[in-house]
This record gives sequence, C-alpha cells and structure tokens, in this order.
Amino acid sequence: MRGRRRRRRRGKYADHRRINRVLKSLVDETLDRLADRYAPGIATLTAAVGPLVELCWFGALVLGRECAWWIAVLLTEAPGGTVARASRWFVAAASAAVAGAVLAPTASPASARAVRAVLRRLGVRRL
Repeated sequence: MRGRRRRRRRGKYADHRRINRVLKSLVDETLDRLADRYAPGIATLTAAVGPLVELCWFGALVLGRECAWWIAVLLTEAPGGTVARASRWFVAAASAAVAGAVLAPTASPASARAVRAVLRRLGVRRL
C-alpha cells in the first residue's frame, strides 16, 4: 500500500512540476495584471530591471508552489493537531510576507524610499 501511494505521489509531483513550465510562460502577463490592479510600482521596477524582476517573480512562484506541495504532503501524512496548526501558521505568515513585498513599492513613502535605496545599491540610478 505504501509503495503504491509513493508511486502515485511521484506521478502527481511530476505533474505539479510540469505546471511550472506553463506558469513561466505567463510571468509577463501576471506582472502586468498585478501592476494594473494592485501595485503600479511593479511596472516601474520591471521597466528598470525587467529580467531580474521576472526571474525573482517566477522563482518566488515556484518556491511558493513547492511549499504548498510539501504542506499538502505533511497534511496527508499527519492530518491533524500540531502539523495542521503549524501548516496554517506557515501559510498565513508566508502570504503576509509576499503581500508586503508586492505592495511595498506603493505602500508608503518610507517603503518607496527603502526600495529606491536597495535599487541604488544594486546600481540602478533611475526609475
């Protein structure tokens, strides 16, 4: 029984990873829509350091999907109690962190100054 479950899981994981190729083809459109709806500062950042932003966005997306996969595995193996509580906490904390990062360029003047300072340190002189 356990071996069969592992084989099924491996097949599902392969499908999960194949989806990343589809998502990679949608990075530009995703960033455009995100900028239009929630964070216009992303458009400015993308114009300044485009490929870097796209790479970071896609990397974050893949990392988030990996975390979601392993949380699902944990919840499948140990569906209740401490594992479930820790999983819910992790998802909430990670979601809040990502939302803060996405909104940072337009959230406040202080956030905008901090982003500009980081960009200056990276050698980007104009946005």
